[in-house]
Amino acid sequence: MKGQVKPKVSIVAISYNHERYIRQALDSFLNQKANFEFEIIVGDDCSTDNTPSIIKEYAEKYPNLVKPILRTSNVGISRNFSDTMSKARGKYIALCECDDFWTDPNKIQIQADFLDGNPQSSFCFHPVNVFFEGKKEKEIIFPDKKDPKDLNLEELLKQNFIQTNSVMYRKQNHTDIPDGILPVDWYLHLYNAQFGEIGYIDKVMATYRRHEGGIWWSDNAEEFWRKNGMKHLAMHQAIVEIYGSKKEYQDALYEPILRAFLAIANLKSQSDHNQLLANAFEKYPAMAAEFLKRFLAYEETQIKDRDKLISSHDAHIKKLEAIIKKQSEDIQMLNAALEDVTKSKVWKLATALRGVRSNSNKK
Repeated sequence: MKGQVKPKVSIVAISYNHERYIRQALDSFLNQKANFEFEIIVGDDCSTDNTPSIIKEYAEKYPNLVKPILRTSNVGISRNFSDTMSKARGKYIALCECDDFWTDPNKIQIQADFLDGNPQSSFCFHPVNVFFEGKKEKEIIFPDKKDPKDLNLEELLKQNFIQTNSVMYRKQNHTDIPDGILPVDWYLHLYNAQFGEIGYIDKVMATYRRHEGGIWWSDNAEEFWRKNGMKHLAMHQAIVEIYGSKKEYQDALYEPILRAFLAIANLKSQSDHNQLLANAFEKYPAMAAEFLKRFLAYEETQIKDRDKLISSHDAHIKKLEAIIKKQSEDIQMLNAALEDVTKSKVWKLATALRGVRSNSNKK
């Protein structure tokens, strides 16, 4: 794609210590087949390995395509994303982190065509293949939902079902991404969702790599929430500022916030969760108050449900006790009747006759 024509699509990629993976990522961008101009902007966050040298190598080889941003100090993932996206000149922006890669050479053509044909959509995405490097887990497709009706804004507020390397946005103002938030991609998806519908293309066109150096590698929930709990709350606070006034989304908006506060509160270390909760309540008082209100309402519902269940069980037990009592009374009546029969002259005569017949049969 030579020349100075303004690109239709900007591929925005960020990297940090990705020397093992970045060639595969960059090659997957360069292999794209499109009938329009595109650019590749790579923002490296002051990597300490050989990543910057590899980016320079590609920039020198493809100067009209690869636009490097090599930072001299580490600014963090949100600022790296924000600044790199602000340099994009394209009508559309496709994201990818440099430890992931694309698998379909027609990806940006397919997604740009979709956005061209669906002006009501603010962005579109597709499922990706997920594999776990160095682990025995089987590869999966994410998300596994197939019905686009389940992939809407309300569901996205509840949980992030969109992988970073699957999205293509219409260009918006991305210079105001809050600093110190996590996950950044979830914020970006929800930020862009306020401008239109979410488009879904049911075609796997990329691979997401889970590896030891990634943020999401650890299976230790304790360690994850101790390290990233406040960053999660910061992200949710930013989303509340966008959607907090929309009554129809309140329940969906606060569902993951409730989960985040509970995850922090349930840390096994008393000192950890006390300190984190104190920090969270001090920094996000309105969100904390809403959490407490919803949590108490949830607990009250649970108590009422338990009371109803106990009441139902009590009623059932009383019915069983009544049946047992009736059976006991019937048995007592039968025993009394049997005792009366065995004391009667008729019973004694019948017993005597059985004895005579028994002796007669023996002879």
